[in-house]
Amino acid sequence: MTLYNNFIVTNIKSWFLPVDILLLIFSVLIIISTILYLVIIILHKTHHTITMILIRNSCLITFIFGMIVFFMTLLSLENDLKQIEYQDTLCCFGAFIDYAANFA
Repeated sequence: MTLYNNFIVTNIKSWFLPVDILLLIFSVLIIISTILYLVIIILHKTHHTITMILIRNSCLITFIFGMIVFFMTLLSLENDLKQIEYQDTLCCFGAFIDYAANFA
């Protein structure tokens, strides 16, 4: 981290961007697969049992988790590309919602 004219310039490591891109790809795959599972469970009448309701709840939480991870990674990728480092309240709130959704 270097200080130039009251701006903080971050030295971005070379592995930040590939990790962000991989996280984006995997979170999109999670979102697509959970939507597919939820559509199958909702549309087929044979899947309306107690165990499938529990699986549907797990898929819904996984979908919410995937959306939060996707948007947090998108924000992280944007900040890494612009080489911006600051305390972001939206990131802290997203992390709180992420952990709360996982423990629900």
